[in-house]
Amino acid sequence: MQCPRLHGTLSSIVLNSDQSSPLYAYLCSECHGVWMRSLECRTFLGLECERLVANSEVAFVDLNCPHCQTNCRLYRHELENGSHIDFHVCPRCASCFFDAVQFSLIVGLQLKAERAISGMLAKSPIDNLGVKCCDCGATVSSLESLYDAGIGYCCQSCHANPPILSENKLQTVQLVTFHDMEIKVDHWQMSTKSRIAITPVEPCLLDVHMFSLSPLQRIVRCGRRKLALHGNLRKHVDATEDMQHVTPWHVFLKQRGVSENLDQLTKLGQFELSFSPHSIVFELNAKHAGTETKLKFETTVRRLLLAYERFVTLSHRYSFKSADSNDETE
Repeated sequence: MQCPRLHGTLSSIVLNSDQSSPLYAYLCSECHGVWMRSLECRTFLGLECERLVANSEVAFVDLNCPHCQTNCRLYRHELENGSHIDFHVCPRCASCFFDAVQFSLIVGLQLKAERAISGMLAKSPIDNLGVKCCDCGATVSSLESLYDAGIGYCCQSCHANPPILSENKLQTVQLVTFHDMEIKVDHWQMSTKSRIAITPVEPCLLDVHMFSLSPLQRIVRCGRRKLALHGNLRKHVDATEDMQHVTPWHVFLKQRGVSENLDQLTKLGQFELSFSPHSIVFELNAKHAGTETKLKFETTVRRLLLAYERFVTLSHRYSFKSADSNDETE
């Protein structure tokens, strides 16, 4: 079976030590996401999957169940500190897919509850998750300090004050470096647009142009060539590629938080996004946009760049494997 995020193959792992009735989960070899059937979710995690399906969001997400190929639904599990854990539930077979950190959080909450009931306060390996903040890279070692930032979990500081690309917002043009990518930020282009142009270190693997549709365009186009994404993005964004096949762009959209951040851009206003071999360009219609909107624009672009960097890393893994296999063949 293949990982719902198209990262790699799923291999079985044993969850318990009882050989008479073993419980299995399936682990992705690349992103370490975990897929579990409803029986294992109920027995090992204490999750009633049928109830989760009933309480999950009606809107389907662009992730397919590895077992029955049905579009999954998003379920949000609220935590005591006000944060939440999102994972995906199949409405047909009631199986669940967790990202790597999400699975650790669910197991950690279960162990914490068991220790509270039994009165045992001893530390367990789950108390030291070793998770790094997706924004600043700082180590986050407790459940209470983790916050969902869309593309991953971040620390309390980055959750309260999300990092942005540039510092002085009123400068005409700024040149910054982010993860070795050269970025030109121009919030005053022709006095109507905010433009962020990125030169990636490696040649871009994608060749896509996206743009927001006006209400009239949506009526005329009748949804032709629209992206298979959830929420408002399905209605507002169009692309020039056929999405029926597994393309590099399709794999990029499967990265965690990408579609959510693209959806956020559509809510900020009319925008255009261009991926070409040697540049990535984001443009937002900022004729009536204030400083707060431009701050959100930079923050959203920053997180999309983090997701893009992760996508490039995974793509290089595939290219290295193929190169090794070619060498063996020769």
